[in-house]
Amino acid sequence: MDYPGTRGLPIYSGYGGGVARTSSSKNGGNIVTIDHGGGVLTRYMHLDKVNVRDGQQIGPDDVVGLLGR
Repeated sequence: MDYPGTRGLPIYSGYGGGVARTSSSKNGGNIVTIDHGGGVLTRYMHLDKVNVRDGQQIGPDDVVGLLGR
């Protein structure tokens, strides 16, 4: 799902946290994917800023990035 919001809005990891993977693409912009374990992934795309590093353990209320375009 794609949710609208104000640019710069903090994006929280939710769903109990997990391990972050960072990437980027032409259509998705800056991307953070969180592997929560058990086959559950959450992907945050179109981020203006990424606040985590690849392989970082993320808590359930950590800010993973800021909303972008």
